[in-house]
Amino acid sequence: MQNDGLSAPITGELASAFRKFRRQLSPASGQSSLSPSWGQAQEPLLQRARAFFRAAETNESQSLAVSKTEDMRHFDVVGMQRVVAICRWGSSGSLLLASYLDGHDDVIMLPGNLSGGIYPFFECYQSLSLRDKLIAYPFVSIDGYDHSKLFFQTEHENGIPAADYYAAVNALFEVYGHRPREFLESRRAFFQFLHIVYCVGLGRRPASPQPLIVYAQAMANDQLARYLV
Repeated sequence: MQNDGLSAPITGELASAFRKFRRQLSPASGQSSLSPSWGQAQEPLLQRARAFFRAAETNESQSLAVSKTEDMRHFDVVGMQRVVAICRWGSSGSLLLASYLDGHDDVIMLPGNLSGGIYPFFECYQSLSLRDKLIAYPFVSIDGYDHSKLFFQTEHENGIPAADYYAAVNALFEVYGHRPREFLESRRAFFQFLHIVYCVGLGRRPASPQPLIVYAQAMANDQLARYLV
């Protein structure tokens, strides 16, 4: 570090931050494992999700499903080809950038970094049906952090109402359930439909039937990039 033309030692917290930054710049950095510690076996994960949504069902669930079905028909899934990935490089402001795009009238996205686990989740739970993947994904625990704390409304958090998310899942199958199984169970369909379900559950309708998907990939990883392409 230069100071008035003289070199000075880097010490303390600054030195630690500098070493971390150098590690992130190394060729091997960013190639994180696609098998994080999920913290849950498949069956307990599904049981938790199903119990959660059963508790959220009300007498208004039917009318809610009808309104969500109308919103679901707005999307042109086949024509949705636009997606941009946000990757961090050190503490680069990736979450801040995503927050600027959240709520744009032609963008759909998941909150925070919650889309970063999509492909690892798909690889880990391939045997689940699309419906089960959609209801289970909000409850995964990556390296000890519970996704549901950001997904759903709580006393202290402004997430999505559980009944609205579940109604959006049901609306999805009302509109697209007749599609070939090969399409419905594909990795691409899960990626698209998870973003759409969250958007519909949130009560948003993009200006275009082919909105831009903003995908907060977070980690710079070649395998994740290949999946996205």
